[in-house]
Order: sequence, then structure tokens, then C-alpha cells
Amino acid sequence: MNVPLANYLATSTDQQIQSLFETIFERKLPGFSLETTELNLTEPNTNPTSIRCKRSSCDASSLKATIAECNYSGGESQRGPEGGLPAELRELTASRCELFGFSDPELVRVWMDAQARPLLVVTPKRHEVGALWRVVGEVIQGYGWGEFKEVVLNAGRFRNIEHAHVKVWFEDSLFLERVVDGRRQLFNQLHELRRLMKLPKADLLRKSLDGCVGDIGLTVKGCFEGDCDRKELIERFSEFGKVVCVYIPGDTNYERKEDALVMMEDPEAVVQAAVHLNLRRFGKNVSCKVKIDGIN
Repeated sequence: MNVPLANYLATSTDQQIQSLFETIFERKLPGFSLETTELNLTEPNTNPTSIRCKRSSCDASSLKATIAECNYSGGESQRGPEGGLPAELRELTASRCELFGFSDPELVRVWMDAQARPLLVVTPKRHEVGALWRVVGEVIQGYGWGEFKEVVLNAGRFRNIEHAHVKVWFEDSLFLERVVDGRRQLFNQLHELRRLMKLPKADLLRKSLDGCVGDIGLTVKGCFEGDCDRKELIERFSEFGKVVCVYIPGDTNYERKEDALVMMEDPEAVVQAAVHLNLRRFGKNVSCKVKIDGIN
């Protein structure tokens, strides 16, 4: 189906999108529907596999421009760490992220995510829907062996140019095993760049803790289970101060179905842990946000 993507999104019904998906992926997405106001296409939450189509403002960066300047608002001057980025991270460009070996290379390209999230990005050189979805199917079969968490089709405008891309999200453990393997050095560089460009500000954290009495909780976003994950959390947070206790899903009187909660008693230890452990890798998680509990 070689039609302009913008026209396809504007005129297609949920039945037409379902039919195209069945043809390319050789399976059916049950029970999804098209919401025309936001153009969202989702499955029920009971099934982890979903596809969403949405109109949004999209960022299309130059292959020659650095990731630090294009993918992080404000660039290194406003977002970078004190003292600046290491040279090997400052010089990373989007061209380093391209993956090869897919069909229709003259029409479609595939990339690792420049922000080191557990996804691959499929971008059309020319907006022809059939080739785009065919390569999305190859990504899912080649890297996920048929498994994926979510597919998101972004369609919007970058400056005056129609721009679209498809994000194929994977479960963290699958992504680390099947996608990152063989590209670990590049992924680690992208991961560290993201961490440094999103460092929490220690002075703002200290201000948020003014007047706090008693133990303070740090939420660690991610999937945690079992004694191995608990032990890792205790060891890594203990580098900054005394850990009172750690709660993970399944613990008595801990109602969260995901995320861990680390309790510490010293406010400065909490600040240092939040700064230095935010977006680090824990267990099978690609990266985990660390936030002081109850503070946005």
C-alpha cells in the first residue's frame, strides 16, 4: 500500500488499519478501536501487545548534528553536567545509531533510540505505508522473535515538513538480551549521555526536603522481584548513607504492583542517592528513574 502516510492516517478506519496489520504481521490485534479526535489505536490493558497511532509534534534531527544538542532541550549548555560532557559523549551523532539489514533501505531506515530507551525507531525516507509496516514487522520478528510491548506511530509536523516515525517498544530484559547485545559500547554511551543530561539538581532536591521529619522514601521506577533485586538496591543506596528498609512488589503491606521504595534516614544521603542513581540500570531494567517519594 504505497500511499502518503499523512493521507493514510487522516482517512483510514480502524478496520483498514486492522486489515493492514493482519497482512504484514500475520496476526490480529483483538478489540482495538480508532479514536478520531486524538487518532489513538490501542488494545485493552489486559493484553500487553498494543499499537497506537497519534498525531504529535515530532523532533526530526540532522544525522550530522550531535545528539546532546538535538535530543535534549537546551543542549549541553543548559542541561549538561557541571564541567561539561566527556568528549566521546559530546560528539555522538544520530548516524551512529542506524541499524542495517532490513528490506527497502531506499524507503525505510531503522535506528537505536538516541536516548537509550528500550525501543527501536523506524523512519520512512518516503512516506509509503506498505514499506514502513513491512520493516516494522521485520524488526519485531528479527529482534523480538515476534514479541513486542507496544508499537507507536507518531505523525506530525517538524517545522514545515511532514514527519513520521514508528517506535517499537520491547520489554527491558528482552531488549538488553537481543538488541543491545553486539552494540553494547554504543548503547552504554547513549545511556550515560541520557543520565548526564538529565541529572537532578541537588540544590532543588535539598529545598524540597526542608522541614522533612523522619525516614524519607525514594521511589525507584521499574520491575523488581525477589531477594536478588532487594540486595542490589540495598547495596547501591547504602553507598550514600544508611538504608532503613527496602520494599518491593509482593512485600506485606506494600500495595504497589511495580517500582521499589527505598527508605533512608539522612536527608543529604537521600539527595546524593537521587542525583547519582537516577537513570542507572538496576536488575533487568534498562534504566530506572529515582525520585524522592511524594515529590514531583
